[in-house]
Amino acid sequence: VLRASHLRFRGGDMQRAYSVLSDAQDTLRPESPYPLQRDFLEELANISFEIGRFAEARAWYARLADLAAARGELRTEANARYGALRILIEELKETPRADLRREVGDQARALLELAGQVQHRELAGRAHLILGHLSSGIESQTHLDHCLANMITVTDRIACLQAMSRLKRREGHPEEALQTLQAALTLT
Repeated sequence: VLRASHLRFRGGDMQRAYSVLSDAQDTLRPESPYPLQRDFLEELANISFEIGRFAEARAWYARLADLAAARGELRTEANARYGALRILIEELKETPRADLRREVGDQARALLELAGQVQHRELAGRAHLILGHLSSGIESQTHLDHCLANMITVTDRIACLQAMSRLKRREGHPEEALQTLQAALTLT
């Protein structure tokens, strides 16, 4: 796990990091210490996502979420559920389907509830951003307002403002859309 993590964070060969974890996978047992299981699954899920093995990554995130939930570690569960949700969003972008859109919405609402329980503002903001994209009108504006209120980093705040600008443009308010986009640009 340490070797794979080192490769990942040092900008090393991600495929090699994946191979290191895949090879070590058989050594992970249900009786292994929880921190080892958690860290292993988190690294494997993240690396799988980064190298484009989305189906595997989603399965690893789900396994991590279940493990964390069983241990009452809700913050780790929330982060894992967000990882799985990111994959669903990518799938929705590639294949827009009503059933997948509903699943993304359902999972985003569940993530929002979980993020609230553990007071994870960043994940709450990201869930609001997702729900803001999926909805329209006042519901979308409300989610995007919450997104902006919860986001901490400049990059995340810009994403909220850009989504607000697109909503205002779609809703027929081009001047407000331009002002909102200008507000995003001032943050850069």
